[in-house]
Amino acid sequence: MGLIDLGKTLRASTRPLDIIYVIDTSWSMGGRKIEAVNRAMHELERLLCDEAKKNPLADVKVRILAFNNEKAYWHLKERTSAESFKYDDIVSVEGGTPFGSALDKIAEALSDNDSIRGLPPIIVVMSDGWPTDAWEVSLERLLSTPWGKKATKIAIAIGKEPDKEILAQFTGDPSLVLTANDTGTLVEYIKWSSTLVSQVSQLFVGDGTGNTTRISVPEPLSMIMDDTVEII
Repeated sequence: MGLIDLGKTLRASTRPLDIIYVIDTSWSMGGRKIEAVNRAMHELERLLCDEAKKNPLADVKVRILAFNNEKAYWHLKERTSAESFKYDDIVSVEGGTPFGSALDKIAEALSDNDSIRGLPPIIVVMSDGWPTDAWEVSLERLLSTPWGKKATKIAIAIGKEPDKEILAQFTGDPSLVLTANDTGTLVEYIKWSSTLVSQVSQLFVGDGTGNTTRISVPEPLSMIMDDTVEII
């Protein structure tokens, strides 16, 4: 087989893999919390690009959803390739925590991009508070969609305020709810999320079993202290 034919074969074998970051931008996320999120998301530009290169059979696409006040909104709406992904800082935080609205947006997005060839998507939620809307029906709606049910769902609970039981209902597994009580740990967990690209690709492309319980989560991190780290 020639190089041109090999290239065509690889492109035909590529399977879409969406990773959606869902960021709480309510008023309580102001200051050092959103600053830490912004810092980590910028580091993901390189990390996700590296992960995509290591997994050529996965066509990695990135999107970012934010939620505050009474609704969720797309901070990065277009499905952007990992190689082209550039993050714009979130500068405005306000209002409540409409988690249900965010779940509805995710369900809608996954339904619009349903593909039998695609890999199950990755959804990473970051929140520091309690939902301020009716999230239960929205979660049921998300889990009733084919990709919502199959997605790898991770939650990063920021500080001591989030309801981890609610986040565990979202992830489907309490071990997939990570707790960050300082800005250093928060940054490290967001950076770790880039490794999910390799984990999901290997699970589904490698042996076809695709068992979410096999996702390897990091051990709980001790407080990472340096001059830039603060308690949150």
